[in-house]
Amino acid sequence: MNKVLHHRPDNKISFSVLKALGIIAVVIGHAAGHTTIGIFTYLFSIPLFLFVAGYFFRDSDLNHPINFFLKKLKRLYFPFVIFGIVMVFLHNLLIEMDWLSFNFKSELPYPIYDLKTMFTKIFQVLTFYQWKEPVLAPLWFLYGLFSGLIVLHTISLFLFKMNFLKREKMRFLIMTLLTILAIVADYYFPRFNLISRPILIAGVIYTGKLYRIYEGRIKLYWPLASIFLVMLIILAVKKYYINVG
Repeated sequence: MNKVLHHRPDNKISFSVLKALGIIAVVIGHAAGHTTIGIFTYLFSIPLFLFVAGYFFRDSDLNHPINFFLKKLKRLYFPFVIFGIVMVFLHNLLIEMDWLSFNFKSELPYPIYDLKTMFTKIFQVLTFYQWKEPVLAPLWFLYGLFSGLIVLHTISLFLFKMNFLKREKMRFLIMTLLTILAIVADYYFPRFNLISRPILIAGVIYTGKLYRIYEGRIKLYWPLASIFLVMLIILAVKKYYINVG
């Protein structure tokens, strides 16, 4: 079997700047809420982080799929689980200290956990997807990134095993089709977002990988970039966005 030999690119300064801008955009988005500014930043901040993750996605990891999975567990799953279990144990204390009191979504106060509820919450934390602990809400990104990377890696690994990965057009076709289906499914069948969201996130990650492959051929075309910016502004004014979280 021929090995994939795409090497890891250097961490360019431009991508460090992009990540810094993304962090600023996330802060602004959370502070502004569902205002036009908040939605505008949300439209590109999270996709920006996923794009950067895709840029550094290595096809050479397809040679060692188990190592890839274990590394993602170590970097994304285990930190989430450790922090999540600690927060479950601290849940009642945070309520007593008035640091955690009112659930604005349900408009009800957060309940005190009994022992049975506490073990149920710990189990939900271990599932990674069913986090449900309020303090863990901002860490949804860890699950999203983990699931998206696993989906992209799995599809790439299948194509690699079938000797199709040499033709990037095949991966592009499959990822484009799956991403479109995921968007449609997420809109019409939201109950199945456990499946559609990771595929949608994988599609965004793949754009970063695609850019890495054809980076030398891609030039910034300002008229097209301006049109894209105007489209984002219009979507923000109309308060429309796709929730990938």
